[in-house]
Amino acid sequence: MTKRQRPGSVTAIAIWLIVAGVFYVLFALLFLFVQTIVGSEEGRQMMLQEPEMQALPPEILDLMGPFFLGLGLVSLVFAIICIVMSVGLFRLKGWGRMGTIIFHWVCIGLNAFQLLGSIFSAGTAGLTIIPTLLLLVFNLAIAGSIVYVLLQPDVRQAFRPVSISDQSF
Repeated sequence: MTKRQRPGSVTAIAIWLIVAGVFYVLFALLFLFVQTIVGSEEGRQMMLQEPEMQALPPEILDLMGPFFLGLGLVSLVFAIICIVMSVGLFRLKGWGRMGTIIFHWVCIGLNAFQLLGSIFSAGTAGLTIIPTLLLLVFNLAIAGSIVYVLLQPDVRQAFRPVSISDQSF
């Protein structure tokens, strides 16, 4: 039986997804830690010592715990998606390729939406928006590159099922 060769670009993308998955886990832990602090009465009292927090309506403070819990759970879901898709890419599974393409199209859409919002708010934010804009452009470039590579004919060929005629006896 002949063994399919995994293109180096697919290996690089799979490694990138593992690294991203690890960072998503770290972000999830951070968000869940913050949620435990802001969700407690002691954390609320600590936040109310800051003048900026005193200006906020109490309803906003009540929503901070669930907000960080939601961010933590979304980060965990993204971590799982990244790790599962990397396994699919390493094993040259079609679902790994298609899942990675779909996931990164969603990332492109979300980052483009956020980029447009950041550009329109740049007038009020001044120079503080520049790092955000650069990060969003970087994210768009990475996600776009991943989709582009996974749509190339030689990469698509690597993910096709091995037929009996391809096997040598």
